Amino acid sequence: MGDLIFITGGVRSGKSTFAEKLATEEDIPTVYLATLEPLDLEMQERIHQHQKRRPSHWKTIETKFDLAVAYQSIETDHCILLDCLSMWVANQLMDYENNLTNNNIEKIYKFLFSELDIIYSHAQKRISQTIIVSNEVGGGIVPESKLARIYRDMLGTINQSVASNAKDAWFLVAGRPIKLP
Repeated sequence: MGDLIFITGGVRSGKSTFAEKLATEEDIPTVYLATLEPLDLEMQERIHQHQKRRPSHWKTIETKFDLAVAYQSIETDHCILLDCLSMWVANQLMDYENNLTNNNIEKIYKFLFSELDIIYSHAQKRISQTIIVSNEVGGGIVPESKLARIYRDMLGTINQSVASNAKDAWFLVAGRPIKLP
């Protein structure tokens, strides 16, 4: 049975580097599920830096929305590194950016949890581990904008769900991993 590993922490805390280290420890084929859409030059450079750091034999699948479909398409004996859940949640919210009614917010939550339920179910059937990376955004001040507050709350709820379904959960601070109980 494949283990689900959850890694969270602040921006530039070392989450991705730590996740990549865990993925290489198994010495098996690895698929990198990427959710960041390169919208500008800075994002393109960020993606390029991540790509340079990863082993060249890793396969990359880019998915902005349909995470469960992409996840299910990967062979069960391949390690999956999903980086990152926070961008995937942001992608869903941005699709409704100009129409964030309570009904649409509920619709997004239902979609996110239905996708995650599929991933949880398939992770149990996998031979290799699934590593999920996400930002921790709840440690700061209350955001000024409604969209930012919705995002913070939504991601916090999603992170709790993933952590509770994971065999191991890690929190990264200044590049140092702290295993969560």
